[in-house]
Amino acid sequence: FSNFSSMFIVQSGGICVGHMGHLRHILDQKAFAKIGRIDVLLVPIDGRVTQSMDELVHNIKGIRPRMIVPMHFNAMFTAEQFLSQIKGIFPARRTTKSSIVLSRATLPHKTEILLMSPKIAFGEQY
Repeated sequence: FSNFSSMFIVQSGGICVGHMGHLRHILDQKAFAKIGRIDVLLVPIDGRVTQSMDELVHNIKGIRPRMIVPMHFNAMFTAEQFLSQIKGIFPARRTTKSSIVLSRATLPHKTEILLMSPKIAFGEQY
């Protein structure tokens, strides 16, 4: 992809995970076709470095993952702000866990957001 931004895709155990990295642009149909099936999409929601909310929603809808896992939320753009802005577009659920075990059988049938509790490294604050 162009604009010095990349998306990383890993397949393991029958599950395809896409990491949106610092993607900074809207993808087109050609890019969506090239990406292929994504079961779990890790999306940065920092609110300033990567995509706008409109760009993010466009790209998520085009990729059509079964699960969206927000990442990079912080004091500048919280998970609550993200959920508030995306409410009504994709259903969301929360877990207090910082890790999960998935299989194709346990993935949701329709796209949904899973907000996980961050695993905080020593000295970090959320």
